[in-house]
Amino acid sequence: MSRVRHRVSRAANQISNGRLHRHATRKKPAIVARTVWCPRWPQALDGFTILHISDFHLGELLTPDQALGMVADAQEQAGPVDLLAMTGDLIDFDDFSGARTLLARLAAYPARYGAWAVTGNHDVLVDPDAFSRLYDGVGIHLLDNQSHAVCPAGRPEITVSGIEWGKSRRPALAFGSARVRDTVQCHVTRQTC
Repeated sequence: MSRVRHRVSRAANQISNGRLHRHATRKKPAIVARTVWCPRWPQALDGFTILHISDFHLGELLTPDQALGMVADAQEQAGPVDLLAMTGDLIDFDDFSGARTLLARLAAYPARYGAWAVTGNHDVLVDPDAFSRLYDGVGIHLLDNQSHAVCPAGRPEITVSGIEWGKSRRPALAFGSARVRDTVQCHVTRQTC
C-alpha cells in the first residue's frame, strides 16, 4: 500500500508542477505539550519530558535541509528533553540522501536518556538492511523488537522498548523479560503496545 501511495504522491507532485511539494514544505512542526498520568510512574520521574518526532518522509516532498530546519525549530520551541523518541518514516521510499546528516543532528539533540527510534513502513519498503545501517555509529538507538534499561548518572532507570514495523506478529516478544512500564515506541499506535 505504501508503494502505491508513494507512486501516487510522486505523480500528483509532477502533474501539479510541484504544488504538493510546496504545500508539504510550508508545514511547521507542531510542539504540543501533553501531561500524561501513569499510575505506576515513579515519583522521581515527575516532569519527565519526551520529544516525539515522526514522519519526516525525506525525499521528493521534504529535503534534508528542510527537515534540519524543522529540527532546529523544534529544539528552539521544546528545549532540552529527557528522551527523544523517533517513531518511523524517516524516509519516504528509497531516497537515503541526507538521512545520515539528519540522524546526526537528531543524535546531538540534548536528551538525558538519549535518542531512540523504531522503523516505519516507508523506512523498510525497499532495503530494510540498508536503512538500519543508517543508524550505525550515529548515536541513535534503533529498536528492533527490543527493550533497553536506561539509567543516566544520578537519574532513575527507565526501560525503553520498540516494536519493529510490520514484522512482529506477537509484539510482547519484543519485551522479553523486561518490566514494560515506562516507554514503548511503535510507528502505528493501533498495534498492541
